[in-house]
Order: sequence, then structure tokens, then C-alpha cells
Amino acid sequence: MPQSANFHLDDYLARIAYQGELACDIETLRNIMQQQLYSIPFENLDVIRGGSVSLKPDDIVHKLLVKKRGGYCYEVNGLFCMALVKLGFEYEMHAARPRYNYTDLRPKTHMIVVVKLEGESWLCDAGFGAHGIRQPINISQLPTEVKQGPDCFKIEQISERDYLLQIKLNEQWVDLYSYELFSQAWVDYSLPNFFNYTSSESIFTNRRIAVLQQPMGRRILVDNELKLSGPNGRERVVVDESNLDDILSQYFSLHLRKEGVKCNIDSLLI
Repeated sequence: MPQSANFHLDDYLARIAYQGELACDIETLRNIMQQQLYSIPFENLDVIRGGSVSLKPDDIVHKLLVKKRGGYCYEVNGLFCMALVKLGFEYEMHAARPRYNYTDLRPKTHMIVVVKLEGESWLCDAGFGAHGIRQPINISQLPTEVKQGPDCFKIEQISERDYLLQIKLNEQWVDLYSYELFSQAWVDYSLPNFFNYTSSESIFTNRRIAVLQQPMGRRILVDNELKLSGPNGRERVVVDESNLDDILSQYFSLHLRKEGVKCNIDSLLI
């Protein structure tokens, strides 16, 4: 991941409201990943408005840190990698094949990060949206099943080269994505990124999505339906066009009015 000249660790830590100790250890890795998930939303608002997604590191920093926006996997995981470099972590980037809600074979359009720490490998991912992992998962000892907040995840090796991440939903294991442990260069994500923001087969060109993780739940906006979950249960709200900007601001800290963006439901539904 190329480093941005505009990336400053203090700005990143302020953006994710991080106040803990900093060290090149699993506790810091876990804490910064959690805080980023709680602070920077997964969202595709630029794509659904017909815009493109830049993978230039300076553009990612400006969008996520300066403009205080969110992004999808390459953007949020790319920013995470910039922080890893500043903190002294060793990592690799990998390609993953989304499998959640798909019955057909999909291209490898998802980006994940594997951190090498004290002889072990940890799967990190701040950009899978609604059912993404909440903390790093140790993938050095498989199969592994872990409880993270309200969720339970499992990783197992399904072939000589392939690994599978699953989540337990309604007492059933559901596939999230598969991946291989072959490292990717940043440029390798250029074509998958182009597919994601241009193809009619991409979920990002068809559904407006915003997700923000919470310690014991999550906030999810898909098209005009807001889903809230937490320790007190679940709630679904139909979002009216007239208060859409307020919903994005209140629940996802996305202040689009400051950008001069009119974000209405009619322009978002495909």
C-alpha cells in the first residue's frame, strides 16, 4: 500500500477517537481496528450517485480524514494499512471472493489485510459492511471459531489453497467470503475497484449502503430502510426523502450538506 504524504497518524487517531496506548502488539491492533469500525462508516454514496472511487492514497486520506466520509473496502482498509505502517506492523494485502447472499461464483472483488505479529497471522478487515468481523482473527491455528461482541465467526481451510470466513446467523453458519493467502500489490485492486463502481452486476451500483459498527450491534442503511441493532433489540425504520440527510448525519456521522450534496432517495434507488 503506497503511503500518502497527507497521512498523519495523529489525524487518524483523532478521526477514530483512539485514546489508548500505542505499541506494535495485538492489543493495539485490536483496538485501532475496533475504533475505526466504530468511527468510519462503510458506504458507497459516491458510487450510487454515479461517481468513481479513487485509489490514490492522497485522495483516500482527504476523503476519510479531511472530509470525514466513509468508503468501501479498498478505501477503509487502505487507510487502515497506512496506520499499520506508521505503527510498525508487518502486513500483506489479499483478494477475497464475496459469497454472502450469492449463489453464483463471484469475482475476487474484496480486499482483506493479514497482519504478521510474533510468528502468527491475523485476519483484519474494516470494510466488509454489515456482517464484517469486529476484531482481528488469528488464522495461524485453523479451524477457529471466535465470539466477537454479538457475533460468532468461523474460519476454516476448505481446499489446499482456499480459506472460508463464515458468520453464525439464526444458528446457521453462513458464508461471508473465501480467500487465498497470496499477497496482492495495491495496483492489483484497480480492476476490481473499476468493476465495483461501474458494473451493473456490482451491488454498489444497485443499492445504497451505509454501515457503522457499534460495540454490541450495528447501524445499517440499505436504500431507504434503516436497521438498528443493539443490546436492547432490533428496530427497522423506513427513511423518508425529507429526512435522509439527517439520518445519515445522526446515525453515520456523514454530513453531506457540508459538501453541498443533495442525497435523495429518488436518485439512489436503481
